[in-house]
Amino acid sequence: MYPTERKRYIILGAAVGAVFLFFVVVMMLTQLRDGEEYAHQAAQGISITQQTSAARGEIVDATGKAFTGNTTICNITIDSNYFTEQELNPLLLTLTALCRDYGCEWRDELPISTEAPYTFTGEEAALRALRSKLQLSEAATPEDALYWLRELYNLNDYTDTDVLDRLRSRNKIEDLSDAEALDWLRNYRKTPDATDEELISSLRTQYRMYRYTQEEQRLLAGIRYTMTQSEFSSYNPYTFATDISDALLAAVKESSSRLPGVDGVTVPVRTYLTGSLASHVLGVTGSISSEEYNKLKEAEKTYSLSNPSGYRISDTLGKSGIERVMEDELRGQNGLRTVVQDQEGNVIRVEETVEAVPGHTVQLTLVQSVQAAAQKALADRISYLNNNAPATRGKEAEAGAVVAIDVKTGGVIAMASYPDYSLEEYYQTYSEMVQQSPSPLLNRATQGLYTVGSTYKPAVSLAALDTGTVTAADRISCTGRYTYYRDYQPVCEGVHGPINVIDALRVSCNIFFYDMGRRMGIETINEYSYSLGLGHATGIEIPELAGQLSSPETRAAIGEDWYDSYDLQSAIGQLDNQFTILQMASYTATLASRGQRMQVHLVDKIWDYNMQNVLYEAQPTVVETIEADDSTWAAIQEGMTRSCYNDNYGRGTSFGAWGNTRGKTWSMYGVDIVVAGKTGSPQRGDGLVNSCFICYAPADDPQIAVAVIIEKGYEGDRAAPVAKAVLEEYFFGEDGIYHQNKLDYLARQSASQSEAE
Repeated sequence: MYPTERKRYIILGAAVGAVFLFFVVVMMLTQLRDGEEYAHQAAQGISITQQTSAARGEIVDATGKAFTGNTTICNITIDSNYFTEQELNPLLLTLTALCRDYGCEWRDELPISTEAPYTFTGEEAALRALRSKLQLSEAATPEDALYWLRELYNLNDYTDTDVLDRLRSRNKIEDLSDAEALDWLRNYRKTPDATDEELISSLRTQYRMYRYTQEEQRLLAGIRYTMTQSEFSSYNPYTFATDISDALLAAVKESSSRLPGVDGVTVPVRTYLTGSLASHVLGVTGSISSEEYNKLKEAEKTYSLSNPSGYRISDTLGKSGIERVMEDELRGQNGLRTVVQDQEGNVIRVEETVEAVPGHTVQLTLVQSVQAAAQKALADRISYLNNNAPATRGKEAEAGAVVAIDVKTGGVIAMASYPDYSLEEYYQTYSEMVQQSPSPLLNRATQGLYTVGSTYKPAVSLAALDTGTVTAADRISCTGRYTYYRDYQPVCEGVHGPINVIDALRVSCNIFFYDMGRRMGIETINEYSYSLGLGHATGIEIPELAGQLSSPETRAAIGEDWYDSYDLQSAIGQLDNQFTILQMASYTATLASRGQRMQVHLVDKIWDYNMQNVLYEAQPTVVETIEADDSTWAAIQEGMTRSCYNDNYGRGTSFGAWGNTRGKTWSMYGVDIVVAGKTGSPQRGDGLVNSCFICYAPADDPQIAVAVIIEKGYEGDRAAPVAKAVLEEYFFGEDGIYHQNKLDYLARQSASQSEAE
């Protein structure tokens, strides 16, 4: 070897040795200097972050009385950090057997019947989700779905021979018989005393080749599918069953050694404290559907470590009413906890790393006492008509709505729809309610459209007076038949002779308003009606229908022409005029405030959870002002008050509802309150008549406006007692301005009775 080459090898060897020595030194230093730190880290194990739930904010009325609350229930949860995948199916069978013993149902959202012969069940959205998950065609059968579910979740019915075949294949002993293969396994595992059954059982566990009956396969498929849809994972425990009994909870705790990762966990849940009170307004919460969850994903509102307050598919959210539209305020902010495992997978510590923050409290403008009075009065009135009214004259009454609005602020004081339902029993009775007619699920106050008949006449009066079409002193001759047109001559309910706008409102003279409709035309009438809030959405927080005004465009939409006679029909609130009772209450409040239409609303304030700090407060907002002379508003008010009177001018159409006291609209507990109202008896088209009534009070300083509809209730005065009951509670109830007058009056009556005895 040349000296030069020897020198190169020496240098190369020295370099390699230096590198080797460097790594040896680093390793020694790591062990000696940092060994304790690394040992500590190893002891710390693996950390898994999980979400914790926040309490939902409450909903209260204008006085602070709660509609809703929160309680805690116990759920069974399954945490995958405590077992392996191959242990899951046997664990579920053990858990379901325990639940059966205590009469507890578990979650199963697989849209396939639970017993053979199997059929698809549930809503189409659930079937779409199943087909998508399994990549099935529309023609796939339930058996096809179950086959692929068995494959997906290792639920096939493996025989002993199947298990032994896998043993032979994996260990390349295909030439051995079943007995020889088992002997080979005994020797391999050094378990000479093991029976054949014990060996095969151990192989089933090792290879996840369990033997399940058809019933067990369907049971496990349903649970596993639901777990998948709920995105069950190491950071997302699965809620197996909800609201379990104390006895089952104790049994789960006692069986903890057989049920690793299974626990009873207390969680906050929504409770409804007032039964059916304001059920249509409040709404309900419910489980998140697949479609809702996909929308939440698109909006980046689902759970992740960077968004711990996001929704999991196992969460609940608002489904209707205030619960839905105020979801973001009510939901709160979920927290995080960290589950720490050692190297063997044992949980050694659980820490709350981010505290959950409860949702906000939403305060409504509703007053519970007035709401209760409205609902009771509506139900009682319909029952009274059913039992006492003649056929076709109210006996068929079956549904209705009433809305009361604060004239000064636009806040809704009461909103009732009949029939109603109990929020506490919503999910238990839902299938029955869906079949019920008339439907209790429909909020007739905001989503029922009604022709309102003569309650529309104040709007036409405003248009006629403000445009100069007529003055308050002008009279139209009512002969009982309108004869302006040769081929169309509608009639009036009476013969009123020469009559002005004030008395036309008092007696609801059709002839007067036919003539106003002909003179002004539909465009002028609609201009004022729209400004009064009719035929378009109010903008209230919960879902509503917009309604419509009669117009040539409305007729054109159904392929018909507009005729002159339609101006006449529209002017008495018939034809295509269709409004919600909420719109009618807003319209009445606008009449009461002489043209100031307020923004109608249900949400008054938003507080923090404990109602210590106001985060939002609604301000009275004027959305439109109708500039008309005071004399115009005074004439309309006079006509509406005379409609409730029995005095020198004669009887109004609703005088009987207010006590028949001559010269007064209403006197109660020694207090006289002047009411301005209007009846309506709109034709339905089926030979029956709806009963409609609007009013506000006191007429000289309006505080509250009320609108009522009773389907098939007959003439408008049949609905007036409902409005009267609402006013009585508003003025004389516990929160009313005349409540003390009521107490004093009743005390005097009691004293007088005692003296007489």
